[in-house]
Formats: sequence, structure tokens, C-alpha cells
Amino acid sequence: RVLYIQEGTSGVNNIGTSTAEAAIGVTDGAIPEPTTVGRFENDDASFVIQVDTGEDQFESTTVENILAGANLLAAIKANGETELIQFRKAVLTGTSTVTVSGLLRGRRGTEPYATGHTDGETVVLLSTASTQLLSNARTDINAAMDYVAPTIGQLFESATGFTFTPTGEDLKPYSPAQVDIAVPGTPDGVDISWLRRTRIGGEMVDDMDVPLSEQSENYEVDILVGPGGTVFRTLMTSTDSVNYSDADITTDFGALPAILDV
Repeated sequence: RVLYIQEGTSGVNNIGTSTAEAAIGVTDGAIPEPTTVGRFENDDASFVIQVDTGEDQFESTTVENILAGANLLAAIKANGETELIQFRKAVLTGTSTVTVSGLLRGRRGTEPYATGHTDGETVVLLSTASTQLLSNARTDINAAMDYVAPTIGQLFESATGFTFTPTGEDLKPYSPAQVDIAVPGTPDGVDISWLRRTRIGGEMVDDMDVPLSEQSENYEVDILVGPGGTVFRTLMTSTDSVNYSDADITTDFGALPAILDV
């Protein structure tokens, strides 16, 4: 295919060409809710893909290859939200049907989109042989752009165009991991702590924190009335922990709740 972008009213510009067959399909049933993010799930956590093209590109591989970036696929919801998932095992279970398991969910900061999958979502295997990385200027973020991608030999006028709005997901810091609470806190109340993650240079060296890779480090911790409830209070900090004081707890709840979800 040849990918074109509409450049204002001046015409179109060729921004990419690929002659390799892409591995594309749709999910047969909803991708299950994740049991963990950042760790391999049990092999019974799996989902089925009805493959349209590139069936032979779905192959099992080793943990070492996975951690080096292999077997990365994009699961695209109807609303455009995309979760990146890696898989260790791929088994041909029928005509053009592949079951993938040994999953690593929410890769590259896409864990907010790991829930709420439905049947029939588009799946694309992000192989270096069949996909290309296209860069946008920061000024293009949140700007709707018109594209068209005719296949080789297809008339440009007969190809169906589409609109895509880049949101700069790769520029957003990853959410913290291993959130924990300690009761009582210091000097009182509840201490909430976490481990930060990094988008760039994530190798741990000498048992020290991974590099920050951001210009600054700041966090907002929302105190809610139950999951998805009203925000009572927002705590601000520039470190990897924050104290929710007895005074604030009394103001918000009257007393320390019997159950705390983090």
C-alpha cells in the first residue's frame, strides 16, 4: 500500500509505502479482562483471532524475544482506543483462526485501554517487516488529519479515505506501578506509595531507580468515594509517596474507612 496525507487544499503527499503483507484480523469473542499488567498472564488467559491476511506471521517465541519487543499486536476498539499486547504462544486452531496466549497486557503505557474489549475488534501484528513508524510534529497533536491508502495498482480515486487524530500517547508519562498503603502513616493517617515507571531507558542498573526521563516529577492522588466515585480531595506531591492525614480523613469520611482500595 501507499499512504497519502491531505495537505490542506494543496493536494496530497506520499508519506509511506509498504509492499509486505500485514498480519491483520478480528477478534472472535472479547479479549478477556487482564488479571495483571506488566507480568505474563497464565496460559489459560487467551483470545482467538480470525486472521484475514498474514496468518503465517503468528508464531510462538521465547520470553527473551518477547522482552526484546517480539510478538506485539495492536487491539483496536471501535472507539479507536488501542491496547498493545504481546503473546508468547500462537496456535492455529482452525482455518485462518489463531489462539494467542502467554499474554503481556497494556504494553507501552496502554494499560488504561486493557479493559472493556468487545467481539470483532481489529487486530494488527506490529511486525517490523510489514509496519512502518510514522512521526508527526507536536503541532499535529489533537489535529484531525485525512489519509488514504490505496493498494499497489489501485486507482487513488477508488480508495476509501479515513481520518485520524494523533493524541501523542507516546509522549505521556506512564502511570505508577505497585501502589501500596501503610496504616498508620507518618506522622498519622495513611501513607500511599508507589514505584514510578519510565518511557525511556527502563533498564535497572545497580538496583537503583530507573531514569526519570522527564523534565520534572509530580503526582496527583485523587481520593474518591469508592471506585469511579466523586473526588473528595486531590493530594499533590513530587516524590513517590504522599500522606493522607487523619485531619483530612475525618473531614472527608468522618473516620478511617473499613476498606481502602488503591
